[in-house]
Amino acid sequence: MNPNEISAEAFVDRLTTLASGGARVRMGQVFALAKELIEMEPDEIEKLLDAPTHEARVGAVSIMGQQATRKATPETRRKELVDLYLRRTDRIDTWDLVESARIT
Repeated sequence: MNPNEISAEAFVDRLTTLASGGARVRMGQVFALAKELIEMEPDEIEKLLDAPTHEARVGAVSIMGQQATRKATPETRRKELVDLYLRRTDRIDTWDLVESARIT
């Protein structure tokens, strides 16, 4: 996947497409999208945390959790993810978001 396609904007655009025609985006779709965009950089993940929609924030913490638990992820990235999580608890403010992260 092109690095330009792995961004907060791309994630939100895909969510918008899923919700076109008034359809409700299911959490399974959000998790699948997060898996597709697992290579997202921490600065882009933080943009998702700032998004107004709950689904975007679920996507952000899901990407964080999937990256952090993946064997191929370097320890430096894991530290970045934990630091981001701890710094942005203001946006990880419901139990389903905490559960979706599973980064520790």
